[in-house]
Amino acid sequence: MSIPQQSLAASYAVSLEIARSKKCFSDGELIKRCVIEMARAFNNETAVESFKTVSLPRPTINPRVKSIDSQIQGNLKALQNSCRFYSLCLDESTDISDVSQLLIFAKIIQHDFSINEELLNVAPLHSSCKGTDIFNALNQHVNEFIGNFDKCSAIVSDGAPAMIRTKQGLRAILKENGVKCNMLHCIIHQENLCGKVIKLSSTMKTVTKIINMIRDGNKALSHCKFQSFLEEINATYGDINLYSEIRWLSAGKTLQRFFSLRKEIPIFFRKGSKRFGRNAIAQTFNLSIVKALQYLRETKYFPSFEDCKPTGQFIIFMNKVLI
Repeated sequence: MSIPQQSLAASYAVSLEIARSKKCFSDGELIKRCVIEMARAFNNETAVESFKTVSLPRPTINPRVKSIDSQIQGNLKALQNSCRFYSLCLDESTDISDVSQLLIFAKIIQHDFSINEELLNVAPLHSSCKGTDIFNALNQHVNEFIGNFDKCSAIVSDGAPAMIRTKQGLRAILKENGVKCNMLHCIIHQENLCGKVIKLSSTMKTVTKIINMIRDGNKALSHCKFQSFLEEINATYGDINLYSEIRWLSAGKTLQRFFSLRKEIPIFFRKGSKRFGRNAIAQTFNLSIVKALQYLRETKYFPSFEDCKPTGQFIIFMNKVLI
């Protein structure tokens, strides 16, 4: 490539990184000065002269980013227009400015069964978050990118009332407008509901209390002693995991690690743990159920079309719950 072409490519590359980092477009001039000074520090005058030809002012970066955005949208339109089927995932959330945003994700399946997953749009819902508002935003996006819902095989929602109401929800409005596709409840939200039904709170409260006695922020010395103790006795694991309530499926790994160290922990505290002994059966059951849920979550995105057989996994999970 010639020097002007290389300068243009460098300008687009820097503009893309600025947009990805959510930085101000005026930072382009600062980046240019920095790379020039770095080239001078390495005594590379050729690079200095090359970097000086790169245009990075704010009025230049703005159209660069718009051009990249247009290219990405064009690629998405081409993918969806040439696909065999696609499914949509909707999630309504609120940003830091208290504006409701509708996130639209798509899983696109081509004729050769290759799969693409993309975030298609973030549509603001300024007035309200009713089923009508969600449908209007979704319909506008579909008309812009695809044209109709004919290739849509399923729409997955977060289970909010505005999505699933039978009269005024998105499900009812889609039926009224002749959209014939399955409306599903997101598997992640179903997993959270399963966690509440199984009632892990009593077991996790005991386990979390014991773990905090070892790994709490104010007990760094105790944590170091615990790690040294496990190393001395050649335990299966060298440490114990913390439990994050926000992502409750971390309970699976936490319970598994805790149950594996159930003999070492009482020895470390130099006294028996009667409470843990009484809850051993419950912890074993909860460990089995949580590991099953965790496995379902890890296998919800199938690596190939031939592996799309989730029914058997759900049947196995339901048998565990019934037992």
